[in-house]
Amino acid sequence: MGTLWHYGYTGTDIDQLISVISDGGVLLDCRMSNRSRAKKWEGYNLRNVVTENGGIYVHAKGFGNANFRDSNAPMSLYNPDPFAKMAADYLKQGRHVVVMCACSDIDSCHRKLVLAFLNGWLHVEGRNDPDFTAPEYVESVAFDQPRMKMNYGTNGFPPVQAVPPGD
Repeated sequence: MGTLWHYGYTGTDIDQLISVISDGGVLLDCRMSNRSRAKKWEGYNLRNVVTENGGIYVHAKGFGNANFRDSNAPMSLYNPDPFAKMAADYLKQGRHVVVMCACSDIDSCHRKLVLAFLNGWLHVEGRNDPDFTAPEYVESVAFDQPRMKMNYGTNGFPPVQAVPPGD
């Protein structure tokens, strides 16, 4: 079983991300638009860097916040089901999967909603696929600091971890 990670790139270096996804890891870019003011975080640049390092880049627009333009509207995932299946398939293959967007603080980011959605989806996947290991329940989701480990308890679910900060 692979490991699920989350990553907010603002104020970070791309080398942190590459260290996790090199050699077959998967970057799920969960921004509605994969454009960025910082060229190194543009979708086409990310795709090139990730593939040059043996990883897979996916612009997972369906994990994007459909209400990203309206800060007063609640966060809502655009079309998450196809990307949840994709993430589950990659995890079953033993690949690291990184859910990434720009926000450095996960507590105010839709990435938290994506991870909660994936958690629920993986529970259903576990009930429907006898070869897929998933927990019967999740004790609690506790987020520490941005880019820090996310704790789903000790019930067999692949841990969700933050990409570790650079040296």
